[in-house]
Amino acid sequence: LYRDQLRPYGRILRKRLAELAHEAGRKDFDISAKDLRAVCASCPWLRIDEGEGSDWSVEIVGRLANFVDVYSPEDVYPEAFWQQAAIYFASLGDSSMVLPGGRYSCAQVLM
Repeated sequence: LYRDQLRPYGRILRKRLAELAHEAGRKDFDISAKDLRAVCASCPWLRIDEGEGSDWSVEIVGRLANFVDVYSPEDVYPEAFWQQAAIYFASLGDSSMVLPGGRYSCAQVLM
């Protein structure tokens, strides 16, 4: 998640761990958010950030936390990017325009 510049919120971290476990042949992997938080809290190399409500995240101690703000209204991409994206999406047929729910899942498909 750090490499992708995504803040490792507990819910996203759970998805990424399940994804990695699946790739390693551990299709039965499952950890509750409560247990994941407890594991992270017990590790001296990690720091829990409480966030808002139940939306906690974890950071690696001593590593620069350079995350993209997914809630920022600022558009950092040039107009040419959006024009090319519009051309690409317009070229797809209806059956290719189906994406899963959620930003993380959509990003995985689009990569």
